[in-house]
Amino acid sequence: MKNFTPFLVMLAVALGWLVPAAQAQTCAPPTNVITRNITNTSAVVSFTPSATAASYTVRFYSIDSTAAGITNVNTTTSPVMLTGLVAGRWYRVSVQSNCAGGLTTASPWIGFLTTGSGSNPNTGCAAPTGLAIAGLTTTTASITFNGAAGAGSYRIVYYAWGDSINAVTQTVTGSPIGLSGLSPGTQYVVRVFSNCSGATSVPAGLTFRTPTVAVPCGAVTNVVVTATSATTAAVSFTSGANNTRFTVTYYVPNDSVRQVTSTASPIIITGLVPGRTYSVQVRSLCGSGTAVTYTAGAPITYSFRGALASRAALGSGRLEVFPNPAQRAVSLVLPAVAGATQARMVLLNGLGQQVRTIILPLAGTETRASFDLSGVASGLYTLRVMAGGQSASQQLAVE
Repeated sequence: MKNFTPFLVMLAVALGWLVPAAQAQTCAPPTNVITRNITNTSAVVSFTPSATAASYTVRFYSIDSTAAGITNVNTTTSPVMLTGLVAGRWYRVSVQSNCAGGLTTASPWIGFLTTGSGSNPNTGCAAPTGLAIAGLTTTTASITFNGAAGAGSYRIVYYAWGDSINAVTQTVTGSPIGLSGLSPGTQYVVRVFSNCSGATSVPAGLTFRTPTVAVPCGAVTNVVVTATSATTAAVSFTSGANNTRFTVTYYVPNDSVRQVTSTASPIIITGLVPGRTYSVQVRSLCGSGTAVTYTAGAPITYSFRGALASRAALGSGRLEVFPNPAQRAVSLVLPAVAGATQARMVLLNGLGQQVRTIILPLAGTETRASFDLSGVASGLYTLRVMAGGQSASQQLAVE
């Protein structure tokens, strides 16, 4: 029996029972939405139609209106005339594509202001005056104003700039007015209307910005400077609270100050001269843009000798000595030395005098050991290792 599945699928597509994946429905919004020919009571909205839309809904509302809600105007073409507007008021408008299958998608909201002085058809109801900020915190504000003759109450509308569709409304009988639920570091718009007997005034308005929340900025700790070459050193540290960037400043007396900035520890400083003592300071940066706070501890001093050679040939490999410079102890890695079962390690000062000596048994492969430096004065030394008739020497700085 022949397989009729491909035939049935093609028939289902032809009859509209199935929609091929390549023909999946989409709904693109209109583009280039603009307002023009704005008058006291009307405005024209034009847009570039969407290739997938069958019709459009122009949605608009007044930011300054005393009545909530969005007005819809249905159309199949551009442009569209909006009528019944009020002079001197702010409006927001968006155009929605209506596509097959009930799909919709809308353009971003844009704003416009009708022309005229803002006189209200309800004459005889004056707007409040002297609108001002009386108190401001990161999440609250207090508004004062001078009442208007004949007004029985006042309607307050406030919202974050660009988000008027989520405006908060309240009715009061006088000033001052408390606004709550604000967000730190945000620009707000306030509109105050007078409510008279059967009439509403045009709004008095102002804008304000709430303060930003102060973010603590901690100083770095545990600053350690370690030579990495003959002319460079690594500055490592533990970052403080809310640190985002760090600046290392280093200098010697009577010389220019140099800086290196990075986002993490360690930070490499360059151009150092062996034998010089540098002042090193790490500053932490918090925040972004203009909201920055620097903190810093007192500079530390660092005597730079340069990183000394850390490897030397011995037996089947090379001798490793680290860290270098060292303080209380130094670690060593000794390769296997043919015929040798132990190694003699001698620490020599700058005059060639033996300061400390230890005997270390050697393993058949690699041997790891620690050389105690407690009680050894700071300075430059030579660490000599002798095993099986061979020897290797390393310069070592003790701090």
